Amino acid sequence: MTNILSMVISSLILASLFISISALTYLAYRHIGISAYRHIGISAYRHIETLESQLANCKFVQGNRSLYATAGMLGKTMRLCMIAGMLSTPNFYLRRNLADLDDIHNIPQRTKRVLLFFWYYLIFSASSLVISQGLRAYFGGR
Repeated sequence: MTNILSMVISSLILASLFISISALTYLAYRHIGISAYRHIGISAYRHIETLESQLANCKFVQGNRSLYATAGMLGKTMRLCMIAGMLSTPNFYLRRNLADLDDIHNIPQRTKRVLLFFWYYLIFSASSLVISQGLRAYFGGR
């Protein structure tokens, strides 16, 4: 790959990563949902505890709440990302008794969709960045 092409690809991937992190931070700081999902009614900035209270029997969520409760906006983003990670792979947490199946089913479906969309977008962006840098190094980039 040419140097200019690799810079363009890396810039696009970094922009995508920045957008996904910004979106998750915005969701954690202001509200869960975008204009199409305004009726979800859960505001993470004011009511992230409401979302966590729906997961009251999940040891993982309660532990993260106590760990990140005083961390401000970054803590709310981390707590939201931890919940999104748990919702993306619930069987992992269920087998280790860190989550409760009934609590996971109590989360509104639209809230799950929004969280998981941005969570998978973040994972895709980060993976793309790593892969592109690996290809750049493999094909003789700096």
